[in-house]
Amino acid sequence: MSFTDRLQPKSLGGTLILWFIVASSGLVVLTAAMCWVALFRGMDWRDDQALDTRVASIREVLLAPQLDRQALEREVGEDQEGPRQLFVRVFGPPAIGTYDTVRFPTDMTLDRFVKAGGAPSGTLRQVTISLGGERFLGAFQSIAIPERLGGGQAVIIMALDTGADDAVVDRYTLLILLIAAGGVILSILAGRLLIRRQLQPLRQLAEQTAAIGKSTLGHRLTIANLPTEMTAFVDQFNSMIGRLELAYNGLRRYSDDVAHELRTPLNRIQLGAEVALANEHRTPEDYRKALETTFLECQHLNSVVRGLLFIASAENGSTSIGNESFLLFTCLERIRAAFEDSALDGGVTIRLDCDAGLTMRGDATLV
Repeated sequence: MSFTDRLQPKSLGGTLILWFIVASSGLVVLTAAMCWVALFRGMDWRDDQALDTRVASIREVLLAPQLDRQALEREVGEDQEGPRQLFVRVFGPPAIGTYDTVRFPTDMTLDRFVKAGGAPSGTLRQVTISLGGERFLGAFQSIAIPERLGGGQAVIIMALDTGADDAVVDRYTLLILLIAAGGVILSILAGRLLIRRQLQPLRQLAEQTAAIGKSTLGHRLTIANLPTEMTAFVDQFNSMIGRLELAYNGLRRYSDDVAHELRTPLNRIQLGAEVALANEHRTPEDYRKALETTFLECQHLNSVVRGLLFIASAENGSTSIGNESFLLFTCLERIRAAFEDSALDGGVTIRLDCDAGLTMRGDATLV
């Protein structure tokens, strides 16, 4: 037995339940994973939009014909993300100055952003930085200040606290695990219930077949309320039982015929022996006649046995029919002599009316 054969369960119900659990659990896990990816990407998109929107608002103020410091302070200090902290710092030449969000971390310097994403440029860059054990989504960009405002470069750096996002992801991951575990348990329970219910017809057929014996070969399996896939099997099984019934009945009739064929010559042999042994004063001629009668009956028994062997070989298709010339009178006389005693017991006389020289061609054993 190979290793793969040992791994395969022997029970059909167990195999179906196993595949049902694997398929349903895989579907649950795949669906949960897709939802997790969608949630993760959705939060990333929301964070990106928050940073892009804030940078665009600040850049619009910096590039206005006149610098509105109150509007710049409002854009830097406004918390558009609610409970999530968004720290913003804008600094540039003396005409611009420096603007920070309230409680802007002092150690969140431009060097951290440069180290994570390179030197600031006109393109908005996003990086991930860590500060105090917390993870922040950072963004920074340099803005060219118009000459009317003194020229030079202003730099915008932002840090969005993603702790709330991490908490949501953690809770959702735990929820996915709970859903997957519940899905597996539900799959096991539902699989056992459904598969056992679907396999109930097989158990019913097993009970019906167990009730079929040599004395109940006339019984047939019922096909009511059976699945379509099992109807053909039941039909074939019933056909097989029908053939077995015919063969068994034929064998029983064959045994009765054999007993009937052998009983008469054996009774004659036994009766002749009893008569010969009952009288101690019989002559050698009497014993000779008794032996001749026994010899003839033994020939008849041999003929019967040859006929039985012929029938057995004919049933197997391994015999051929002879074609020879023989006296028909001799065959008929053997038949008449075989049934003579039984006929006399019933008050019937059997008379053979046949030309003694009549011949025919064929198989004398079959005749």
